[in-house]
Amino acid sequence: MEGFEQGRTVVGAVPDDTLYNVVMRFRVTDPVKGADDNPKLADGYAYVELPQGGLCDPGLRPCRSLDDFAKAIPRGTRALLFLNTPPGPASGTADGGHVEPSPVGAHLFAVYPQGFLLETVEGGERRLVGGIEDLRGPGWSSVAQTADGDPLRVLVGRLKNTVAAGPGS
Repeated sequence: MEGFEQGRTVVGAVPDDTLYNVVMRFRVTDPVKGADDNPKLADGYAYVELPQGGLCDPGLRPCRSLDDFAKAIPRGTRALLFLNTPPGPASGTADGGHVEPSPVGAHLFAVYPQGFLLETVEGGERRLVGGIEDLRGPGWSSVAQTADGDPLRVLVGRLKNTVAAGPGS
């Protein structure tokens, strides 16, 4: 992760229907599938749009600032992203105050909670944090309990092996 920028603002029918977004900029370092021939990743970065969260008074601005996001997910944090096209403005809304990610014209991606894994380091131990389940538990997520201490590398390796094996594997 290399930084946060102010994202699109979607203005609803009334002021408190406004949705603010942030854009996270990730440098793509170890693609699993689809990055090599994807013109949307041609500059080597993935620009991921996330909701900025609830609104606070006064002025109905987002409660969380870009600095809050940067403190929670510091520069250099490694991640595994399953990218999707972000939804457009909801029916009956207009795109107001649109801010392009840098560089201008970059393609925005979205991630579902299940497709957004971040690495944290606590007491020298690398750990994966997911949007839905505890990644230390049993099942597919047991990859987080690796002997070499790099669960993200191991998980990416397993995904690459699965992709290389083809459908149905």
